[in-house]
Amino acid sequence: MFNQFWQGMLNLVYPPCCLICNIHHQNSLLSPGQDQNTINRLLCASCQKSLVMNHPRCCPKCSRHLDSAYGHRLCKDCREHDIHFDFAWGAYLYQNNLKTLLHQFKYHQTTYLSQLFCAMMTRYISTYHLDIHQFDLLLPLPLSQTRQRERGYNQSALLAQGLSRIYGIPVITHCLRKVKNTLPQAQLGEKERWTNISGAFTIRHSEVLSGRSILLIDDLLTTGATVNEATITLKSAGVSKVGVFALAIN
Repeated sequence: MFNQFWQGMLNLVYPPCCLICNIHHQNSLLSPGQDQNTINRLLCASCQKSLVMNHPRCCPKCSRHLDSAYGHRLCKDCREHDIHFDFAWGAYLYQNNLKTLLHQFKYHQTTYLSQLFCAMMTRYISTYHLDIHQFDLLLPLPLSQTRQRERGYNQSALLAQGLSRIYGIPVITHCLRKVKNTLPQAQLGEKERWTNISGAFTIRHSEVLSGRSILLIDDLLTTGATVNEATITLKSAGVSKVGVFALAIN
């Protein structure tokens, strides 16, 4: 309560600046929960409205939003491909300001955005009462050594570390390795993505994974080809269940 009082006084003197529009604001979209308080501090009310949370009706396998007139229970990709992960959560739609923020996060060293993104993912979990504690470990989708060296950090690892602090679920980073320098998936068409990522991952210390349930953490879920390939590798090492949790879904 004491810290909240002084934070409120500080906000009156130095109003927070929105990460998207850079306008100082006194946000009025207050609601219970630390996740929403973090979002309110970092974004103005107007820019919050541009971030659209994923909601039913969704594909139960990959979480991709389905049109209300769609005649199938599963989306086209999940019907046409052999999907190995058990299910996926995609928190927000990849559009508008989130698209810009994610690009900055991945390619422009704006690692501080992980605080906002973790709050958004936490808000999604609380909104739909999802059971993240069904998983033993959080595993960020790895980059190749070349890509990690070029970028200097793994954006998915930053998300996993933030979620671990919130939920108390350990992060594991040394068991799944990306050993194939693939072309960036964003530059490829849908069919090429599945071929490009084939054989990209390998396992180290499989004894750590055997019998465990793992939640793969990623920033963006598009076709699901990358997380599906990672799941194949994980389940070959004896992992019992693999879920996927992505900040954004395209």
